[in-house]
Amino acid sequence: FLFTVVLITLCFDSQGWPNSIIKSFDPEFHQHPIYWYEHDVKKVAWMAMDEVAVFPIKGKGAMLNNSLLRQRFHPGATITEKNNFVVFLKTKDAVGKNFILTKLNGIRSLQHVKQASPVFYTSKKKHPETRIVLTGEIIVRFPKECTENMIATIEKEFGMERLRSFDLSQNTFLYRAGDPLNSLEVANRLYESGRVDYAYPNWHRRRAKRATPN
Repeated sequence: FLFTVVLITLCFDSQGWPNSIIKSFDPEFHQHPIYWYEHDVKKVAWMAMDEVAVFPIKGKGAMLNNSLLRQRFHPGATITEKNNFVVFLKTKDAVGKNFILTKLNGIRSLQHVKQASPVFYTSKKKHPETRIVLTGEIIVRFPKECTENMIATIEKEFGMERLRSFDLSQNTFLYRAGDPLNSLEVANRLYESGRVDYAYPNWHRRRAKRATPN
């Protein structure tokens, strides 16, 4: 009889998630998921090892230099999607997390670029509808009893720049919180501190058509 043995190691990732990790994990994704909270629900996603997203300054999408974008990311990169709001670039093979994070810094220095971010998927099947991208912005709602002075103190402590408020939700604001991965960390630390009702990334997501009117 011929038996196949798969070695599985039980361990904990950097965010404290228990994982049964097969030694030969999918190279298209970073093996450790990132996490965030949507209200009180903990969500996870995996970073793609072959994609990045670039957000142009508002109204400047058509002025982005496609050739420079590809050069700054990877010589063999292709643009898989481009519109007025975001550009997606992809390499033929996985390039690794450190490579991507280093290249993002170079892309951010290009003219007409507002932000450049890693790409994540909430499923390892890479369905387009499961693709999400950090924008560097977070949405935070403070308890009703929080005064403006209390909110300002928290903003300063966590290094958040207020962009706007939401009229339909009291004490709820949109913030810029550094580079995309830093914004994720800020949102998680803020929620886990127990000082806010919720704090989560302002994700860029693909909007699926749910119905067609007759």
